[in-house]
Amino acid sequence: DVPAVVLSSVRARENSDFFKETPLAVKLKRERHQAFFTQFGTGAHRVTVNSGHHIQLHEPELVISAIDQVIQDATHAAQRRAKELARQALLQQLTQAGTMLANQPASANEMVASALRQSQSGEMEINMIGFDVLTKAKQAQLASLILQYNANTFAQSDNAADSYGEALLATGQLQAARQQFQRALALGQSNGRDERTLRLYRDNLNKTDSLPKQP
Repeated sequence: DVPAVVLSSVRARENSDFFKETPLAVKLKRERHQAFFTQFGTGAHRVTVNSGHHIQLHEPELVISAIDQVIQDATHAAQRRAKELARQALLQQLTQAGTMLANQPASANEMVASALRQSQSGEMEINMIGFDVLTKAKQAQLASLILQYNANTFAQSDNAADSYGEALLATGQLQAARQQFQRALALGQSNGRDERTLRLYRDNLNKTDSLPKQP
């Protein structure tokens, strides 16, 4: 699972006295190079008819380009792995905070805020994590803390306000949810959201009127 670039020279000569340049040899070499390349997860197989056996001498720019691509692909792969490891660590911290909610709600809130702040995650990423916790893990209280942090940190985001409202709605906090939906609608209008998005915000706002009020 590493990036690779395979270079194949397929310049052939019908009457070559050097087997590697005969049409049959070139055909076999190209096939074997392709089979070799398929073992790698990412990269490229580049074929040239302008070089003989020594591509690095005949077309050095191809070799330089291949090295550059491997470096870039390896760098991007390392960044993706680092990001995934950071996400896993964040989710572990959030899960731990979830276990503290019943007995230590203040500490749980502090742990959620600290974990999200240290992760340096953006609004959309935090929003997705919060929604996963809300809809997949079915942990509305924990989702509420995550999405509350998001709405406070990205105070001009109508999407963050709306999502926080949905978490509040799931925990039965109708008045607080209504305030967030109103905020989302106002921000959405200010941010120039399209009518479809604004309609979704209005629909969420209307939900707070159709549900029974808390005593």
